[in-house]
Amino acid sequence: MSSNVKRYAFFAGIAIVALLVVTYVFVLNESSEDESTLTEVEQSPTTVTSTQMTGVTKQPIFPPRKPQIAWTEITSDDSLPKSKWSRVPDHAIFVSLNGRFDQWLLNTPVEVHIPHIDTTYRAIVDDITPNGHHSTTIRASPASDENDLNRLILTYGQDQTLAYVSTKQGSWELTGDGQIGWLVSSAELKRSQDYSESDILNENFDRYAGAEYVPRRTE
Repeated sequence: MSSNVKRYAFFAGIAIVALLVVTYVFVLNESSEDESTLTEVEQSPTTVTSTQMTGVTKQPIFPPRKPQIAWTEITSDDSLPKSKWSRVPDHAIFVSLNGRFDQWLLNTPVEVHIPHIDTTYRAIVDDITPNGHHSTTIRASPASDENDLNRLILTYGQDQTLAYVSTKQGSWELTGDGQIGWLVSSAELKRSQDYSESDILNENFDRYAGAEYVPRRTE
């Protein structure tokens, strides 16, 4: 074999070795990058889980709710059944119930009007509890821009509706059926209790305690 052929074979061998070295280094770098990316992907769920384990609970995000009106004042009592509402206190004001309490959902904005002081309070439904016996209790807290409302509690069923509205201006109670109710100040309702009559044991009693649609007071 001539010297030129040997020289060419020598340089070709060197070139092949160099190409193999470069290929090995390139493949090694690619493998390292893939492992790094895989490690980050695998660790990310662990980071989320540890954050969740801190005990911080995010508030549920509700879609926008349609605003609701709790009731509206009845300006004329011509359509009221006189026999049904004959025992209502003189200072009570009749209201028309919206009849759609079953459409109130969590985070529903509600307007609560108190005609006695011509004031409307804004509330947000934050609790709905079925009570059994075909009745449900709804609780609502003040809206973010409401400073005077304390709490709204409303219990409704097929034939009866009860509500309690607590505000910085006082509290009001509502009693009604599924369509019509009457609203009265808690202070006035308490003052209207008449203990002047006595029972067969000569003990005074509240004449309004057994009146139809009047809720018994526990305080």
